[in-house]
Amino acid sequence: MSDIYLLDETSSTNEYAKSYLKDGNIVIANSQTAGRGRYGNEWVSNKGNLYMSIIEKVPNLHVAANYSFITAIAVAKTIEALSDKQPQLKWPNDILIDGKKLSGILLETETNSESELFLIIGIGVNLISAPPYATYLDIDISNHKFAEILIDNFNKIKKISESKGFSGIVDIWLSYAYAIGSKITVRLADNIIKGIFKDIDRKNGCLILELEDKNIQYINSGEVFFE
Repeated sequence: MSDIYLLDETSSTNEYAKSYLKDGNIVIANSQTAGRGRYGNEWVSNKGNLYMSIIEKVPNLHVAANYSFITAIAVAKTIEALSDKQPQLKWPNDILIDGKKLSGILLETETNSESELFLIIGIGVNLISAPPYATYLDIDISNHKFAEILIDNFNKIKKISESKGFSGIVDIWLSYAYAIGSKITVRLADNIIKGIFKDIDRKNGCLILELEDKNIQYINSGEVFFE
């Protein structure tokens, strides 16, 4: 039986979750003192927005990576159900409204003493406030109620993944894709490349980039900027 931990404040729901590694466990906080996004970037965590982490036991890192798409779709479906906003998904794990960041996902892995692999899925959603460079949903709903509906959607999308495979999940993700077909810049660990965002690979979720010389490059990790 999984557990839900409801906190008023914590440093980070992902950090808290690392002490309670069990499949299906969930951590929800009203605020974070050290919230973070990808690449160690700060995630501004004012009270009243959603900060949560879901723990999933996974067989390998390949399966773990698929949860970025599953989770993003679940967030998008929740936004659609609760507002008149049209969410868009930015590869690999951001949710946008009108081109501005509303929500982010941070995936981290941990192993327990039995060497079992767990994925910690951190989710931040700006419900009632956001930094100037981002946006918020501005709807009359508590973060706990939003989390309840989000968890339900998350479980539904997981079932679709189990029945249709990862390719089916990519097809849903692409229906929300932000600026597909547009010119983008991708910042890699040691390089910056430009090209056209053509597609998402149905086997491993890589971004498919058409370079200026028409060659195709598969990007499995990077930070995307739109021109």
